[in-house]
Amino acid sequence: MSRLSVRIFGAVALVASVLAVGLRATPAKAAPNCQGSVTTPCVVVPGLVAEPVITSFPGFGSGGFYPVNFALSPDGKIFVADKSGRVLVYSAAGDTNPDVTINVRFTANDFWDRGLLGMTLDPQFAGNGGVNDYVYLLYTVDKDPFGTTAIPQWGSGNGGDFCPTPPGGNGSNADGCVVTARLTKVHVNSSGIADAGEIALLDSDGSRGWCSQFPSHSIGTLIFGLDGKLYAGAGDGASFDTADWGQLGGKQPGTPVPANPCDDPSSSGPTGRGSVLTRPGAEGGSVRSISVLSTINDGYSPLDGSIIRVNKDGSIPSDNPLVGNGIATDDAIVAYGFRNPFRFNFKPGTQELWIGDVGRGAREEISQATVGGGAATVPNFGWPCYEGNLDNPDYLGSQGVNLCNRIASDPTQSIGTKADISPLVDPTVTWGHTDSYWDLYTDSGCLSTTSGNVPGSAATGGAFATANDPGRRHPDRARRLDLRARHRRPGRPGWARAGPVPHRPVAGAGRGVHLLAHGGARSAHGELRRHRQHGRGAEHGHLVRLGPGRQRLLR
Repeated sequence: MSRLSVRIFGAVALVASVLAVGLRATPAKAAPNCQGSVTTPCVVVPGLVAEPVITSFPGFGSGGFYPVNFALSPDGKIFVADKSGRVLVYSAAGDTNPDVTINVRFTANDFWDRGLLGMTLDPQFAGNGGVNDYVYLLYTVDKDPFGTTAIPQWGSGNGGDFCPTPPGGNGSNADGCVVTARLTKVHVNSSGIADAGEIALLDSDGSRGWCSQFPSHSIGTLIFGLDGKLYAGAGDGASFDTADWGQLGGKQPGTPVPANPCDDPSSSGPTGRGSVLTRPGAEGGSVRSISVLSTINDGYSPLDGSIIRVNKDGSIPSDNPLVGNGIATDDAIVAYGFRNPFRFNFKPGTQELWIGDVGRGAREEISQATVGGGAATVPNFGWPCYEGNLDNPDYLGSQGVNLCNRIASDPTQSIGTKADISPLVDPTVTWGHTDSYWDLYTDSGCLSTTSGNVPGSAATGGAFATANDPGRRHPDRARRLDLRARHRRPGRPGWARAGPVPHRPVAGAGRGVHLLAHGGARSAHGELRRHRQHGRGAEHGHLVRLGPGRQRLLR
């Protein structure tokens, strides 16, 4: 996927039903295909009220405040995460004088799509400074997990990070500034202010963890499930400009980054850090997303391209499906085969996870999986072997890699001693970058691509409205949030500046659906709004329903 495509600005909600069906020729990866026209009429339901909650964020420092995530506490506090590593706490909606409660900027790396992208509150958070008042964070750490121990390694330690040349951040001759990630928690007092230091729950080490060579596809969502467990997602950490199987790195004169810097193995040819991996045996780069299937006993099971499930203290739940398979380092993984699943959400009252996975150059997808304790399988969503419902010839076929060809020959794989535990799962919805299916809608009907909308945006957020939301007019219908905007290059005018998470929708009982939108430039303030379908207000949006249970939300 190009840089332009990776920096997606719309938020496509996590859909509760398949919109259209089309099957691919290869049985191993048949999938719904949203290409083509809408088969149900556009019905506009007016009356969606947009209410301001926070109208601006302070422009701290030269880099400004770049909001990418938020959390609502039961006592009315609002926590807002800045991409560079700060967390603000607002006492309530309308508060214009927030406090900085947490600051991990010195440790975090926020170059391009990296940074503090995941934040959530303990499910038993009370707001009184009690034993469960923890803020959980998932962020990119400015350190090569297989290189120096110095932090920060590449950036300034004060936000606005960059990647020097050498090694070079991105491009055909760049080696990448290699980083890792951290899952941590911080206790706060009754005012929401941190009263203790970080407690690291998961840091990368020589046996498991995250490694990201290029400046996108690092970590993303952090969320608690109904089961009280933490779920964290990560992208493949590989190049998004070119096919990457572990051959990149070590090109720049005087570079500190060798070839295959994430120390990935190969079942044939050169292997390990410093080696240029070759197909078909290579298991580096994007292939890390399916490395849980590797039979090479190299002692390292990366978490890249996967969703993990851990206890609140970072330990592995005993009922994770891979526990007891003879490979201790993969026990946290409950789903894998993702390119960049940086936003996902649970359907309320269930362990049904809806995942927006960013495609590369052809297809985007939304996928679904039921995860949690006692799950019988660990689903494989197919990247890099497949992009959406399409074969990926860089990894599949005569010029591909062994792991992908193994999946193609048998879509249900064994992992360790657990036989047939990992099925290849179709995306629930997939659409192309040239499809007109995802065009915008207005009062007057559907807009075509000729009206200026650029199709093909990726799924970057989603929320389900719950049945006990008092603003809900149609409790018998599943509702979803679906916000769209255009692709834009950094610095060009548009609906939102290039960034990893322009919108972060959340549904809460009695609260409507909240949307966090960052500003049009890094120094802009952005805003947090609540959307509810109730009464009348000065600003209205429109909910567009595409048949039963299929709706679109516009402002």
